[in-house]
Order: sequence, then structure tokens, then C-alpha cells
Amino acid sequence: MLTVTRDMILPTTITGSYPRPHWFDRSLAGRSFKSALGDSLFREQYLDAVASIIVEQEAAGLDIVTDGDSRFDLTVGGKSWFFYPIERLGGICGHRDTSRGWMARHGLRPGKILWEVQEAYQPGVVREKLTRGPLEYAALWQVAQRMTDRPVKFGTICAPAIASMLWDEFYDDDKAMILDLCDIMNAELRDVAAAGCPLIQVEEPPHHMRAQQPECTDADLDFLTETFNRQLTGVNAEIWVHTCWGNPNQQRVHWKVPSYESSLLHLLRLNCDVLTIECASSGGQDLHLFKDIKTDKKIAIGVVSHCDTVVEPAEHVAALIRKALEYIQTARYQHRLRLRPRRPLAADRVLQVRGARGGHQYSPQGARPAGSARAGCRSEAVVRGAGAHPVSGVPAKRRRRSAHESALRPPSVPPHFAKRPVRTDRVRHPQNKRANNGRLPPFLD
Repeated sequence: MLTVTRDMILPTTITGSYPRPHWFDRSLAGRSFKSALGDSLFREQYLDAVASIIVEQEAAGLDIVTDGDSRFDLTVGGKSWFFYPIERLGGICGHRDTSRGWMARHGLRPGKILWEVQEAYQPGVVREKLTRGPLEYAALWQVAQRMTDRPVKFGTICAPAIASMLWDEFYDDDKAMILDLCDIMNAELRDVAAAGCPLIQVEEPPHHMRAQQPECTDADLDFLTETFNRQLTGVNAEIWVHTCWGNPNQQRVHWKVPSYESSLLHLLRLNCDVLTIECASSGGQDLHLFKDIKTDKKIAIGVVSHCDTVVEPAEHVAALIRKALEYIQTARYQHRLRLRPRRPLAADRVLQVRGARGGHQYSPQGARPAGSARAGCRSEAVVRGAGAHPVSGVPAKRRRRSAHESALRPPSVPPHFAKRPVRTDRVRHPQNKRANNGRLPPFLD
């Protein structure tokens, strides 16, 4: 159900893991998140990292913010996207060198960066019935939401994608294992929604990747649709489904970006409110597919390439959105769109494309980008239905928030998770391992 973006025009957000600040060097390492908050060093680093990540997104003018997937460990090639849940599920013991998913299909060998990613992943082995563990998604979202009055989007890998990183030695067939994973994820997502999370993003239904294989049939895609929808049953929040073509360690899994054509109709049958597609890396090659499609879903397009370290000019981003508007139905919003360029970005408002999973990072004047050995993030804009500023890039100055945006926090958010001021005596500059002597860092001045 559309709640957050129902009345918004071109809202902006990011997808993926934010570059990890250098000083954030503690990891969960398989621990329960709630238990780890009792570790004073992890607690301080984690809360400061999430606070600074959210502030950077707000300063960049994003309408919907995230916690940057800060729960993920400092691992190779965004490994924790798979392994945050895998490490916390019951029934998994041991590991193998190679998965049966993309790692087994691309002829990887030493000398390729993706081979190093494969070597680091080490898929888990299912030896008993899978059971729910301490994923604690609701607690993760609550920590982030209390730091801002903008809606916080919570994103997670989907159940069928988790299955691609497991070796099944217990179930009679993989379908039974996937169904159990869906039930586990459904219980977890229901808890997030019940805690008040207004927007949940479920990532990477396997349809578009699976459809590239010659042996894939419509029956296979129908099963994937059934299972994906199973994990969303009874989840009362605005649901986004994110798709991309894979970019572990900022490497494309496919040299030539494939097409969504063979899977798009199946993806549109997923029980979601917003469907996101990778778009910038291909120059919008699949946008024409939407010309004759009628759907009640909003379509979000990626407008910053996560595999390109060169910052896109604002005009380039605006041109891609204009191209999308030629094909994606926007009739009832057309009179409200003004696709004119803003003034050039100020020197202290720069988008950096960096990180293992690609993407952009806001970099204020006088502060060097906080680098990372792990994942980055990419920017997306909702084309059908979507926030109230032009599409040419990040505004040089923050705009005044409307009364509607100020009221976006759902009434179900518990009072003790309402917005609290960030403690200025503990916020750290991304490049300074000391506490900055109690003063606000430059990007908060």
C-alpha cells in the first residue's frame, strides 16, 4: 500500500550499502545486534556512523533516507548482504568454496576480481531444518528512525536470493528450503512493519537473472513469483522491490548489461508498490518496454551508475529521467512536473561514486570522502508518482520541508523512538578517530 510516496513527485533515495567510515572498524561478527549494543565501542561507532550517514543524505536533499546497511560487517565484496541473515539462521553449519548460483556459472578463475569475491563468500551448508534466528530487523530500523523526521527505508535481501548462497543437504528439494526461508523472512518483515516502519525494500527477486539462462521456463519464473509474494503476506507497509544486475566489489557480473524483457511481466506480478530497475548502467535501454504496459505500480529507476567512479553531471541525470518519462505513464502527474535544470551544484555539494557495491556519497566542503573496502550505494528516483524538487541533481541549499513531509512519520512509531537530537559530544568526523573535542564536525556546522 502506498503510504510514503503516494503524493510525492519524483522522490529521491539511495539503494545499497553506504561507504563505511574509516573509524567504524568494529563489526557484529555474527553477534545479535541487540547484544552488540552492549559493547561500548561497537555501540558508539555504530550510532555515530548511522547518525552521520543520515545527516549526509538529508543535506543532499534526499526525501527517503536509509541507515546505509551499517549492520553489515567490514567484509569483501558486500558479503554481508548475503551473510547477515545466513549467519543468524538455525540449521546452517559449515561452508563450501563455491555456490551453485552466479559463482558457478561465470567461469571464474584466479586473476579476476570476482574470483576473489567467490573465494571470500564461502556459501553455508544446510544440515538441519532452517529456523528463525536473531535478525532483529525491527530494532535496526528503530535505531535509524529515531535520528530523523524523514521516512527511513529498511532494505534486505529476499528469501530466494539467500537460497542461492546455500548448499542444501537436508531438504528433499530446493523448493522446500526456499519455502521455509520465505516463512522466516515473512515473520521478520511483519515485525518490522508492526514496529512502525513505513517503507520496506525487498531486494533481488531472481527473475531477471534466472531468465538469462536458456533452461529457464515460465514455470520456474511462476514459482519464484509465488515464493517471493509468500514472504510479503500480511506485511503492512509500502513495499519496494529492488532489482539490479549484480555488482559485487563494484564489478559487473555481466560485461554487457542484459535486458529485463524476458522477465518484466513476471516482475510486475510481484506484490509490491514500487518496482526499481537498474537503468543508468545501460543508458535506459529497457525503458521502451514500459511504453505499452499499464500497471498500478510506481517505477523507480537508478540514475547513478554504481560501477562508474566518475560523477555524473546533473544534466546527464536529468536527461535519463526525461527519457524515462517518454515511456513510463505519468498522465495524472504530468501537470506537476517541471523538468528544468537547477543552477549548477555548489562546490560543497558533490556526489561521489565509490564503494564495492558502487554508488554515491555526499561529500561536504572540507571533508574528504569516507572510503570503504566494502559496499557503496547508488541513487534512485521514482519516475511514476514521486519529491518535490527538480530532477537535475542535488540542490545546492536544503529546501524547506513541506508540512506533508514533516508529517511522514507514521503514528505507530513508539514514543521512545521519536526523534532525538544527535549527541554532539560524540559525533565524529569520518576521517578523525578522536571525538572532535565536543564540537560539531564541519558537515554539521
